[in-house]
Amino acid sequence: MAGWGVIPALRVENMAEAIDYYTRVLGFTIRRGGPGEEHSAVMRGDAHLMIERLAGLYSEGYNAALAARMGQRSPVALYIEAEDLAEMYEAVRSAGGSIID
Repeated sequence: MAGWGVIPALRVENMAEAIDYYTRVLGFTIRRGGPGEEHSAVMRGDAHLMIERLAGLYSEGYNAALAARMGQRSPVALYIEAEDLAEMYEAVRSAGGSIID
């Protein structure tokens, strides 16, 4: 259905580091927010991500649940598709990014 999409929200401890990684290493551009903000949005092609610091943006219960999960391992994996996959692979590696698979 046109007009629908899923945008993952990633919670981070350091917004500046996250923005640097997603823009410099992975080639995303900032759509909203930035290194000094509590909430940012980045995009690359059709891919959109929200990046948030824990800043009490939501209800008390939801904020507490988010805080309890910070710093724990996550089962979430992000897959990146690109027409220029080989080129992107080399660019990410050259920029110091980790490629697991």
